[in-house]
Amino acid sequence: MWRAWIVVLAGCWSSPPIAPTSTNQPGGLVITQHGWGPITAATVATLANLRALFPVYRVVPVNDPQLEYDIYDGKQKLGFVVINDDASVFNVHATSNRVRVEDRPWRAGESFQDSKALSRCECWGSNPTCYKTGEHIAVNFDRSCLEGDDPRELRALDGLVVQRVIWSVEPFGPAADTNGNDTNDPSDPDAP
Repeated sequence: MWRAWIVVLAGCWSSPPIAPTSTNQPGGLVITQHGWGPITAATVATLANLRALFPVYRVVPVNDPQLEYDIYDGKQKLGFVVINDDASVFNVHATSNRVRVEDRPWRAGESFQDSKALSRCECWGSNPTCYKTGEHIAVNFDRSCLEGDDPRELRALDGLVVQRVIWSVEPFGPAADTNGNDTNDPSDPDAP
């Protein structure tokens, strides 16, 4: 009989469960290949939905010139959501170092030292946005435009301050057709 009690007590004795780290707490927003905090490709980006996804933050609609949503913690802007006409998410920009990137040392406002992880840059306005082709996360710099995939030029980004970290619903880089050809290449017979 006493053996049964030992088994019962041993079965009940364990460490308390560890609560998962929330990506929706102040200072806890994380960008992954699948989303920006609680935002994913399936998110409908309406004011009501975004406020429900970010209950501890303030979500503010802004026309810049299209409708976007800024996300604040108090007075600090953490980022903004760029939407499509159908209210789907186009991309989300982190503008604060309080938003971290899973598996990368990339944070807005901090020195960049990871050019080997990049494969290409393209000009977004007058600034370069750089990424690893096929991934959903990019970095943007406040410097003159840099475009291309030359590793020597990409190394020039090391030491610069990251202006924004961007998560995109679609992977960055040239689109490929079913044959693996770049659909942006005019010599591709399947190009649109």
